[in-house]
Amino acid sequence: MEEYKKIIPGYTINEAKLPTHTQGVFSTSEQDITYFYTKNKAGAGNVTAKYVDTDGTPISGDVVKAGVIGEDYTTEQKDIPGYTFKEVQGYVTGKFTDQPQTVTYVYEQYKDKSTVLVHDSELTVGDTWKPEDNFDSSTDYYGNTVPFSNINVAGQVDTTKSGTYKVTYRRFVPNFFSASENQGTYSAIATITVKDAQPLKGGDITTKYVDTDGNALLEDVVQTGNIGENYTTERKEFDGYTFKEVQGNATGQFTNQAQTVTYVYTKNEIPNLIGTVIVRYVDTDDNSISEDVVKSGTVGESYITDKKVIEGYSFKEVRGNISGQYNEQPQTVSYVYVKDEVGSESGTNNNVKDEVGSESKTHSKTSNKRTALLSEHALPKTGENERMALVNSTIGAVLLATGLLVYVFRFKRVNK
Repeated sequence: MEEYKKIIPGYTINEAKLPTHTQGVFSTSEQDITYFYTKNKAGAGNVTAKYVDTDGTPISGDVVKAGVIGEDYTTEQKDIPGYTFKEVQGYVTGKFTDQPQTVTYVYEQYKDKSTVLVHDSELTVGDTWKPEDNFDSSTDYYGNTVPFSNINVAGQVDTTKSGTYKVTYRRFVPNFFSASENQGTYSAIATITVKDAQPLKGGDITTKYVDTDGNALLEDVVQTGNIGENYTTERKEFDGYTFKEVQGNATGQFTNQAQTVTYVYTKNEIPNLIGTVIVRYVDTDDNSISEDVVKSGTVGESYITDKKVIEGYSFKEVRGNISGQYNEQPQTVSYVYVKDEVGSESGTNNNVKDEVGSESKTHSKTSNKRTALLSEHALPKTGENERMALVNSTIGAVLLATGLLVYVFRFKRVNK
């Protein structure tokens, strides 16, 4: 029989009470072997509470707590003068363990919130004034309100006459004093302006913007104000012009007389640029049916294009601007024509059969003369297109009828 001595966590075997027969031989009767253990005493754990600022610098002494492992612990947040609590790092409460634990309380240092706030004001001669009128508020280091009774005021305002007065509002704090105006940390200065009850209106200030020939480049700017008040004028920039000079006082004061300030500019020289317009005469397939006409001129000048009468074609439409101005980029105007069908007015005289003979040639010449005559007038006036169409139709009908009569007459003679 083997020895049955065991190791039990948290307990220590009692060596003084070990059994005498830890080993032996199994038998038919029961045998008892007893080992005695003593419970171990609980170990001690500790928790350290630290108090630091945002930079990790200690601002109060550590608090160390110790206790039996497994027992509860708790830590406390402190009130530390000059600091405000921000956050805690670690477990505020928990249980002691066999490992040291740290709980860190982090604090922010108070920022100086001292202020003295005042405002400027304007008064009219005869008005009343007291120091509280320009005082807004004041706070101490921690941001607490400071009453006006704790503010020292230096300076007076004489409302019986016009003038500018400065009044200083101070809150004294040892080693902290600032004399900045309008908004300081521990002092501030208010500016009180007393004006005449009825200011006198001054003459207008008229600002002109002209070229060297006196032509206005911009509408006049008129300013109004009271005598003694300051005025200022503004120089402007204009495309295509260069500032040359200012005539009069660009800045000054209103007086009892009207004043004029004139800004003079020189026009920049621009070299003449030539633009072109290409006039094309094409059919509906964009094939040229007459020689192009190229027009040129100075950029900015006007141009106009002409429509042609082209034998065998009828005008359909124009693509582009018939008239306009030359610019730096080439422009194209296309007059589009539709080819006349066989038997139409334009093509009838040329398609008359040979049997007509000399009459056919005569008609053809007549038609050609008419076409040439029409080509001299490119753009008919309003209504002329309709009249020309009527004339053409009439002439065509007469020629056709004449040709048919001649043909019939000859046909009859041949058949006799």
